[in-house]
Amino acid sequence: MKYIVTIFWVFLLSQMLGYVGSAMSNSHYSMKTMAIMSLVISAAAFIVNAALPKNTSPEH
Repeated sequence: MKYIVTIFWVFLLSQMLGYVGSAMSNSHYSMKTMAIMSLVISAAAFIVNAALPKNTSPEH
C-alpha cells in the first residue's frame, strides 16, 4: 500500500512541478514526460529507502 501511495503523490507533485516549471520558463508542458519522470523519481526513492540502514538500537 505504501508503494501505491508514494507513486500517487510523486505523480501529482511532479505534474504540478512540471506545469509550474514550464510556465515559468515559457516552454511546452508535456504530461507524458512528467509521468515518466515521476516513475524514475519513485524508483529512486524506493532504492534509497532500501539502501539506508535500519535503526537497530533498542527502544526505551
